[in-house]
Amino acid sequence: MRVPLNRVVAFFGPVIAVAAGAVADWLLDILNVLGDFKGTDKSAITAWLTQAFVFGLTATLVWLGQQQWLKGWIAFESSQADVEAAVGPTGPVGPTGPPGPMGASAKESA
Repeated sequence: MRVPLNRVVAFFGPVIAVAAGAVADWLLDILNVLGDFKGTDKSAITAWLTQAFVFGLTATLVWLGQQQWLKGWIAFESSQADVEAAVGPTGPVGPTGPPGPMGASAKESA
């Protein structure tokens, strides 16, 4: 049984968004990109707010990307359904049954 890709994205998208926010916070702390906020109490509050902002921004951007992907997937499936409806049934076209005299089917010759 194969799970469709859109269900995987819909299920794991929020988990990936939270993980991306956590990784962004970790990189912010390890690489010390925005300055050293360790020390005084005021700096600790600033560091916490910066990390909360980075986490929220990263998680939101990843989640928005996931939502855009799902929106595109829905549009793709809708267009596929429109194409299938325009093409018609995919069953055999024309008369069915064993061929009768002179190549006509048995249903046509009766």
